Amino acid sequence: SVISGVESILDENGIGIFTLITGDQLMIYSAVGPAVRKQIKAGDLVKSLAATVGGRGGGRPDKAQAGAQVGDSATQKEAQVLSQALKTIEEIAK
Repeated sequence: SVISGVESILDENGIGIFTLITGDQLMIYSAVGPAVRKQIKAGDLVKSLAATVGGRGGGRPDKAQAGAQVGDSATQKEAQVLSQALKTIEEIAK
């Protein structure tokens, strides 16, 4: 599965975020390494990212997924999610 692929490339301190557009659906996947889970859990991360584009999701502390109906604005919404993801990761790195 997609989330297993994201999870397999992470190291202990990593955060992985992957997006996929299928038709009018934007899928968001996240995986969080063990050392980073003290600061953020994958389920919380993906839930907050999906909320930025009107989607829903969740999952476990180590991996999660979400989806949102985005219609014709899929690439714009994807950019919005990835921008927010970068801001979140930068905050964690401080």
